[in-house]
Amino acid sequence: MSVFNDMVVQLRKNQNELKLLATMDPLTGLSNRKHLMDTLALHSERYSRHQTPFSILMADLDHFKEVNDTYGHLAGDAVLKRIGTILLEMLRSIDTAGRYGGEEFLIILDNTGMEEARQTAERIRTAVEESKITAATHTIQVTVSIGVATINSSMTMNIDGLIDLADKALYTAKQQGRNCTAWSSCEETAE
Repeated sequence: MSVFNDMVVQLRKNQNELKLLATMDPLTGLSNRKHLMDTLALHSERYSRHQTPFSILMADLDHFKEVNDTYGHLAGDAVLKRIGTILLEMLRSIDTAGRYGGEEFLIILDNTGMEEARQTAERIRTAVEESKITAATHTIQVTVSIGVATINSSMTMNIDGLIDLADKALYTAKQQGRNCTAWSSCEETAE
């Protein structure tokens, strides 16, 4: 019976490890894109049923290619890992942060309206700006631009539309000189 119990314990451990591997970006320790999209779909469904608000932040490291070109890809990896740590430290346990692609991150803020989302984005932006990242013998400082979008009752769009709003706001932040936060008003762009 002891052997059977040990097997069950090991099986559960293996299942948990597989689940983690299937949902996590191995470099940053954040959610991977598939897990982000699944989580976003759940938030959207919950909003449709109960009008529980949520916001998303689309964050992109400024001039990240220069980090890789100047210090090498291992230094770039160190920067991405540090950004992952900053996000995990700054967000609530009910929020989800993940690597959306390359040096772009998507953050889902549960039960959060526009003003609180803007404040959270600004706290993240400031924390990244103030962070000094050590890679080999170099100290690297990076900045981040962040686009904010919040779902609300005037929206008739799907998840892709909400992501598009956040992405447009991110583009605005980049146009405004980078290292800043911008937001999209869904009343202006609701379909």
